Amino acid sequence: MHRALILGAGITGRSAARWLRAAGWRVVVTERSGFELQGTRGVFDELKSSEYRADYIPVRADRFDLVLRSPGVRESDPALRAARALGIPVVSELDLPGPDINRPMVAVTGTNGKGSVSSYVGHFLSASTFDVPVVGNIGRSFTLARSEMPPDRWLVVEVSAAQLEDTNVFSPFVGVITNVVPEHMDRYTWQQYKSLKAHLGNLVRADGTLVVCADDAVAVEIGQHHEGEVMAYSGGSGLGGFDSGVVVEPSGVVSRHTKYGVETWALPPPLLERLGRANLAGALAATLAAGRSFEQALKRVGCIGARPHAFEMFLDDGSTVWIDDAKATNPYSTVHALEKLKGVTSAGTAVLIVGGEGSKRPEFGSMLDAIEELRPHVICVDDTGLELYECLTVEKLPSLSYCETIEAAVGVASDIARKSQQRTAVLYSPGANSYDARFAPEPRGKAFKEVVRRRFGA
Repeated sequence: MHRALILGAGITGRSAARWLRAAGWRVVVTERSGFELQGTRGVFDELKSSEYRADYIPVRADRFDLVLRSPGVRESDPALRAARALGIPVVSELDLPGPDINRPMVAVTGTNGKGSVSSYVGHFLSASTFDVPVVGNIGRSFTLARSEMPPDRWLVVEVSAAQLEDTNVFSPFVGVITNVVPEHMDRYTWQQYKSLKAHLGNLVRADGTLVVCADDAVAVEIGQHHEGEVMAYSGGSGLGGFDSGVVVEPSGVVSRHTKYGVETWALPPPLLERLGRANLAGALAATLAAGRSFEQALKRVGCIGARPHAFEMFLDDGSTVWIDDAKATNPYSTVHALEKLKGVTSAGTAVLIVGGEGSKRPEFGSMLDAIEELRPHVICVDDTGLELYECLTVEKLPSLSYCETIEAAVGVASDIARKSQQRTAVLYSPGANSYDARFAPEPRGKAFKEVVRRRFGA
């Protein structure tokens, strides 16, 4: 019987354990993070011939045939280093062996926009008879979806940089690279991070298509070096020298570029601003690359609902609108949110609640510029917020404050809105990613909403 060691007992580790166990493997799972231990031991008790260890597992060449690395496991992990030294194959969840190796898939990576693009592609590919699951880094397990869906059913997979480590067999029919800017610099060098994102292009099937954002210099460079079919997309600046692709203009004009010419359609500009022009263009291009009808996809654009915690305007009493953008896990995401905020507060008051856990000071540059351009009231929270507070100049802003809790920040924002003589928009956009459960995108977004609704009785 083959034996596998799974490093990490989170969503990835648990799903991989079930997958391998069903395929006849004996599975050992190890987890060194105290947070993941809650509720996990019982899960592995269900896997009769699996072992669960809440400590370090010594790796011996004669004991394991495979090591699966969860995305949160870093290169410095002792078991991972031992496996590499002994030549034991190390794989990511995306490379788990199985009978559906040729399943049709769209894989989306990048620093910003990959969640929105993935969701939109899933929406466009879904037919009246079945839905196309959107899985991976977006929250639902890729492995679980594989086990539940027929091998010929499409999947849309949001892929992080960490998931691309130790991935060499995963072969999507369409790969999408949204943009690549510095992130996770506490884990990678800039060159390592760029290389991981570019690696998706290496994984795309020979008969498939790589879709790149023409608005991003690194994505363009990746596309230029790709040996296979390439399609580009843009939120209005053009295709950057690529022959085929999709452009969504601020005016609402949507154009499809092929070797046969250019075709255009018109969509309402407010709808495009809500969805994000570049993200929509990327999803339309990926849908086209997947061989689906472009016209049918356009008809479904108006049915796309708001993504939770992604610039979600969840409460509006006429004088103040509260916006949950908790999925902004890096400063560049907050920059995009501030761009959207201009359309909401063109003649009103803007308030930004920003900050999370971890250090993001090296990545502040563009966010500082965006804040000084829009000049919102800024309320900083948590570790990253404290760093930002020290970098901002109070003379250039209507007000600048620091709060230790989100409750206090909402209170300050409420006072600003009450005193304002104009319509006010309050944006919660952390600009920081974190691995603590209290500050993960979904829990912190829900917590922000609960505080606001409790305060206003909504």
